[in-house]
Amino acid sequence: MNELRQNNKNDQLFKAVWLLVLIYFMVHPTLHNATITGLVWKVGIVLLAMITISKVRFLEKRDCALILILSASLLIGLVSAGMLFDINKWFSVIAFLNLLLFIDKSNMIKISKKATVYLYWIAVALTALFVIFIFGGIANKVTTDGRVWFCRYYVFNLDNSNIAGIYLYAFYCLILINFRLRKKQRALNVILLASLAFMIWKTEARTCIVATIFTTTLSIFYGKKSIPKAIVWTCLIFPVAFIFAYLWLFNSGFRDIAIGDKNLFSGRQETFMTYLNFIRTPLQVLFGNVGEVTFSNAHNGPLAIFCSTGLVGCATFYYVFIKRIITANQYASSSINHVAVTCILGFVIQTSGEASILLGGFPGSPFICSFFLLALGNFEDDELEAT
Repeated sequence: MNELRQNNKNDQLFKAVWLLVLIYFMVHPTLHNATITGLVWKVGIVLLAMITISKVRFLEKRDCALILILSASLLIGLVSAGMLFDINKWFSVIAFLNLLLFIDKSNMIKISKKATVYLYWIAVALTALFVIFIFGGIANKVTTDGRVWFCRYYVFNLDNSNIAGIYLYAFYCLILINFRLRKKQRALNVILLASLAFMIWKTEARTCIVATIFTTTLSIFYGKKSIPKAIVWTCLIFPVAFIFAYLWLFNSGFRDIAIGDKNLFSGRQETFMTYLNFIRTPLQVLFGNVGEVTFSNAHNGPLAIFCSTGLVGCATFYYVFIKRIITANQYASSSINHVAVTCILGFVIQTSGEASILLGGFPGSPFICSFFLLALGNFEDDELEAT
């Protein structure tokens, strides 16, 4: 009875978090008010943390060790930077730790069939909202330091076109997960997926375009069976290999390579080197420089996490992350599980060029957390063909 009550509570919190995600995307592109979006950001993280806390009593020794190791790494980083009592830094740290712990416990956190239906309709609403933004003149709008201007690609008045591409890809994944299951909405889903694919293309966010093509292809071939380990590990290694390959190509005389009408080297090589230069001492190699970096977007997932948490924190995070992906892929029993795994791998590929979705912030965390819940949940008897 207590477990049932807790699951119902988690469902309510889950729905509240996703309602906030919808509110965030209604407010941020239209008002671009940092105070309002900042408040939504903090409330969303707190609600997500409340779901995580429900499983704290199930922490094993391994879980405690991982949390202590990562917490110690971040604490050392804050102390060494003289920012131990900076509240904003601690909120970012807690948000990141919550994301890690949520992923670690995602095999134990249960959401109901009704919650997955709710999530689907939130994704439909988000897609419709962004279509409205196109006709409302917001798609090409950008606000920088209070100055409004317009560009050729879609930004939707978010931080940049890459961020827009990431969230459009996330909406795409939520619809894709439900594509096989909802026969009554099949025509609607085709329209939604086509609309989202068009919007992703218009952002010109190349890693998001690649992730969309990759996920769609993989879901066709592996929507009902486990993905081969070789593909899984190639995806997991890709973001790290991308840094070295990108810098090597840039420094080897290939600076003028173009993909479409955009140069391959769009400035990320400078960003990569800038963030690597934040790591100045052996202590920072081990524990990172969270005081100066504080989970900033280094345009690469592993690099951003390494700069904030060092080798110790980065290894801890990816140990949990990779373990859960492999477990989900191995024990997937429904199309929801299988397609959710392909979506997570698509996000891994996407983080080769953008890191924000993995850094514990809002609204990124609800997407990553939900994909792990869908990948690890028991939906074998809850197929939704009849809905």
